[in-house]
Amino acid sequence: MVRIDLVLEGAEADGGALHGPFGASAASKTIQQEATLWSWPAARRPVVGASRAAMHAKLLATDANVALLSSANLTDKALADNLDLGLLVRDPEVMRRIIGHFRSLMQPGVGPLELVTNDKATSGA
Repeated sequence: MVRIDLVLEGAEADGGALHGPFGASAASKTIQQEATLWSWPAARRPVVGASRAAMHAKLLATDANVALLSSANLTDKALADNLDLGLLVRDPEVMRRIIGHFRSLMQPGVGPLELVTNDKATSGA
């Protein structure tokens, strides 16, 4: 069984960092039947100075043994102009801790992430 969890940034209007009227969940409607979508609502983001905290984590865990952690954004500007760093992890114990951390962020009533329902995804929230 394959499990896909995506934590997606929201639009600025919803407390996220994406410019424009729609968050990433609205752009990802086509994969909702294959993946579980998560967001970090504005109400759960700490205020840092004059703004709220932003999501910047990039993790691709292929299974419980291998993951890619990277600072890279997959945008034209980032790929053409930025200098980023990535780390390939192949240690099952480190992977267990990474996956456990993200699962705790998704735990209802405990973690700051919220499950994106079909209604929220189609409305751009």
